[in-house]
Amino acid sequence: MVYIAIDIGSTYIKSSLLSPQTGEILNRNRIAVNPKIEQANSFRFEVDMRELLVSVRTILDGYISARKDIAGILFSTQQHGFVYTTPTSTQDRYISWQDSRCLEPLDADGETTLSLLQKQISVEEMRPTGVYLKPALGLCNLYALIREQGGVPQGAKLYTLGSYLIEKLTGNNVCHVTNAAPLGLTDIFSGCWYDALIQKLGFEAIELPRLTCEMEICGYYETHGQRIAVYPDTGDVQTSVLGGGALEGDVTVNMATAGQVCMIHKIPSIGSGDPRYYEIRPYFDGLYCHTISRMPSGRNLDVLVELIAEIGRHVFGKSLSCTEIWAKLAQCGSGMDTQGLAVDTSFYEQPEKLADGSIAHITRANLTLENLFSAAYQDMGRVYAHYIRMMENAVGQKPNRMIFCGGAVRNNPMIRSALEHTVGLPSMLSVSADEVHEGMMQLARKIDVQNERIRRKSE
Repeated sequence: MVYIAIDIGSTYIKSSLLSPQTGEILNRNRIAVNPKIEQANSFRFEVDMRELLVSVRTILDGYISARKDIAGILFSTQQHGFVYTTPTSTQDRYISWQDSRCLEPLDADGETTLSLLQKQISVEEMRPTGVYLKPALGLCNLYALIREQGGVPQGAKLYTLGSYLIEKLTGNNVCHVTNAAPLGLTDIFSGCWYDALIQKLGFEAIELPRLTCEMEICGYYETHGQRIAVYPDTGDVQTSVLGGGALEGDVTVNMATAGQVCMIHKIPSIGSGDPRYYEIRPYFDGLYCHTISRMPSGRNLDVLVELIAEIGRHVFGKSLSCTEIWAKLAQCGSGMDTQGLAVDTSFYEQPEKLADGSIAHITRANLTLENLFSAAYQDMGRVYAHYIRMMENAVGQKPNRMIFCGGAVRNNPMIRSALEHTVGLPSMLSVSADEVHEGMMQLARKIDVQNERIRRKSE
C-alpha cells in the first residue's frame, strides 16, 4: 500500500507516492502554487483557495485514478497563515504568512494593529502559545482583518491552509497541532485552543478546527469509486526537521524561501529565551521544536538576484531566469575577503528588526558580484550564529551538530561554508534532499504501525 503526500509550500505544490514498506518515494511531481491575488495594497498577500483546491483535487485524482492500492492522503503545509470565511464571503482567500496587514498604519501617529496588540496582550499571556506577536503571525493578521470588517458575524469559520483543504475533501475541519500552533491561538502544553486568549481577542464566536495531536483519520475522500483516508495537515517546518534526520540536541538550519533555526528538545523551557524572537512549537511524540523564524533565506538572496535580472532586461535586453543567474554566480566563486564591502540582508523582516537591508562601505574597487554575494553570505552566517547561541542559552544545551535543510542552503555550498565558519559546529546535509516528503514517509510508517495494532486487536 502507498500514501499520497502533498506538500504545499510558498512556491510549489510537491506531491509523491510514499511506500513505507520499501522506503521509496515514487512518482514525484511539482507544480507552481497559484500566484497571489494582485492588488494595490502591498501589505496584502492573499491566494485564491478555489484555484488551489482545484490543483490539489487534480493531483489527487491523477494518482487515485491510476492505482488501487492507496491507503491514505497526507498533507504538510506552510504555516502561520489562515483562511477565514463568513456567510457573506464571495471568495475564500488564504492569508499567507507573507501578509503583513497588521503593519498597516491605523492613524497619523503610525499606530498599527501589531503595536495595538502589543499594548493589549502581555508577554506572560502569550507564553502558553509558544510564539510571540509578530507581523507574520496568524493571530495578528486575523485581528486586523476582523477589525477592518467590523467584528465577527455569526457563522464565521477559521482554517489552517491544510484544514481548509481537508474540510473540502472530507467535510471535516480538522488540524494537527503542529500546524495550528503557529497561528498563536493554541496552548501548546495542553494541545488545546487557548480559550482565555481567544475570548480576549473577541474570537470566541469563530468556529475553529478540531485539534489533534495524533496522525488520526480526519475523514475520507471519495473519488473514482474509491474511499481514501485523509490524515491531518502537519506543519512543514516540523515535518522537514523530522525528515532531515535531526536527533534530540541537533540544530537544524532550514533555509528555503523562508528560513528557520530549530532544535528538538524534551522540555518546553517556558520562560526561557527572549519571548520576542524565540518560539516553541509542538513536535511529534511529545517533543518540542524550539524555533527562531524569519531568518534570512532564499528570498533575501533573491532580492539581489532579481536586481541582476532587471539589469539584464533593461540594460542588455536579455532575460535570464533566477536559475540561470545562480548558475553563473556559482562560477564567480566566494571568499571571506570582501574588501570591506558589507551587506545587511534584512530585505524582509527579521527577528529583531523590520525590513531595512543595505549595501554599505562601497568603494571604487570593491563593488563586484563576488564581493556582493560573499558579503551577503557572511551576513547571513552572522545572523544564524547569533540566534543559534540564543537558542543554546534558552534550551540550556550546546547543540551537537548543525544539519542543513532546504533547497537554498542545500544547493549553495557558499552559504554552507559561511555558516560553518561563523557558527563553529560540526555540520552535515540532511539525510534526504526532500526533507518534507521524507518526514511524511516517517509519519506514514507511524500510521501503518497504528493500523496494524488496531487490526491485531480486532482479530
